[in-house]
Amino acid sequence: MLPLVSIIVPTYQREKLLCETIGYLLAQDYPNRELLIVDQSSNHEPATARYLDSIAGQVRYFHLAQPNLPAARNFGIRQSRGEIIFFFDDDLVIPPNTVSQLVPSYSNSDVWGLTGLVVSSSDPDREIRSAYGKFVRQEKTLFEGVTIRIGEFIGGFMSFRKAIFSRVGLFDSWIGTQPLACNEDLEFCRRVSVAGYGLYLDTRIRIHHVALAEGGYMRRNFPPEALAHHQLRLHLYSLLKNRRYRGWAGWVHAALLGYRGYILNRGLLRMSPFELIHKHTTFQRALKEAREAAVRNCNITREITSSISGEYDES
Repeated sequence: MLPLVSIIVPTYQREKLLCETIGYLLAQDYPNRELLIVDQSSNHEPATARYLDSIAGQVRYFHLAQPNLPAARNFGIRQSRGEIIFFFDDDLVIPPNTVSQLVPSYSNSDVWGLTGLVVSSSDPDREIRSAYGKFVRQEKTLFEGVTIRIGEFIGGFMSFRKAIFSRVGLFDSWIGTQPLACNEDLEFCRRVSVAGYGLYLDTRIRIHHVALAEGGYMRRNFPPEALAHHQLRLHLYSLLKNRRYRGWAGWVHAALLGYRGYILNRGLLRMSPFELIHKHTTFQRALKEAREAAVRNCNITREITSSISGEYDES
């Protein structure tokens, strides 16, 4: 018998694109599935409301008052009935065989999470090389229709065994309370990877992400420098919270990973001395804030993991 799959779509202030995304998911050719919509919108346009009413018998619809993407994911996990959980954003073009192509890979006991290629630009091959090239020795591998072990997913499209959440905990809802809510996908995937569970990319599958400014979680018009600071702070938080080594070695290793990505990148040689000093100052401030948050929230994650232990384990 095919395993039951729970498809979870967190959504916030999305209208026509949400309806289209739901349509793609209802058209999936995998038969044993349930579709959960976790909606945190204050209200919807009449056309969207009518559409949601029209499909009431085909989806499980939930409304939450407070916008928080990782919290919405967690709510969906708790409500889900499936052995495998798929997460899709509310603005995607999804081929009808996406779920059916991925589910058979879960017969491999080493597979705890799966995703496909997520693209949004008019030059998808270049975008794929840029986003996923770091996971392969030769970029051509990304276009050969193979499955590759990787360290992180793009949050718009992810799938996991439900049992993983009893082993490493749920998504970090604190991130969803921040002025810029980002990197919750990186934080969770890094936690999974550090714990030794396999995450894989199936390069046969491409999902198109419709990148529009309307809707979405916690979108604000940040000045460029503030935007960069928030992104860096949460990226460092994800690394520091999920350290590979104990003690000071773990803190130093995580900080060096962040330093290498932010400072020692391809733009280093083009920086003026003033720009380099400014970038180091920015890094130090973000690192301090990230470490304080990581220390505070590590204990919270352990407590939550302990409280749900066994709740989602496979029989």
